[in-house]
Amino acid sequence: MRGNYGKQEPGSNLYIARGNVVVNNLKKQEKLETEELYWNRNKAKVYTDKFVIFTTAEQRLTGTGFTANQDLSRYSITKVTGVFNFEEE
Repeated sequence: MRGNYGKQEPGSNLYIARGNVVVNNLKKQEKLETEELYWNRNKAKVYTDKFVIFTTAEQRLTGTGFTANQDLSRYSITKVTGVFNFEEE
């Protein structure tokens, strides 16, 4: 995770990154981009209520609001937009 500014909330395991925040999951070739991101180490979660761009090998999703476990293996985007790929059964 990188950003223009970061800090830890005093007395907690809550970290905040702001400004051009980028989180890469190199193993799965995924990237999260936003302007503000919170990381709760105790809960192993990252989240924001800001606009996000989430890019995978197959698609690019955008939305406002994002919650995920810290390795991005399970995530939820609220107010999502983007191009979705569906396979017919």
